[in-house]
Amino acid sequence: MWGCGDGFFTLPAARLVGEKGSVYAVDEDSDAVDRLNRKAALEGLTNIRSKAAGAEETVLCEACADIVFFGIVLHD
Repeated sequence: MWGCGDGFFTLPAARLVGEKGSVYAVDEDSDAVDRLNRKAALEGLTNIRSKAAGAEETVLCEACADIVFFGIVLHD
């Protein structure tokens, strides 16, 4: 399984939506989520809501997203 990793898409998305927006990020790898959180903190990004969990069983919010982005999900 793959998820947000350490922020390849998450960090640019957080910059793009700005302080008034939110970016939700999920990955089963808690180490990757920790790296993402450290990178976000270094940039002062406070609009990322991250969680170490499987995406298939995770509900981050209900009817709260304007855009849902899944990147690099078709592989091998």
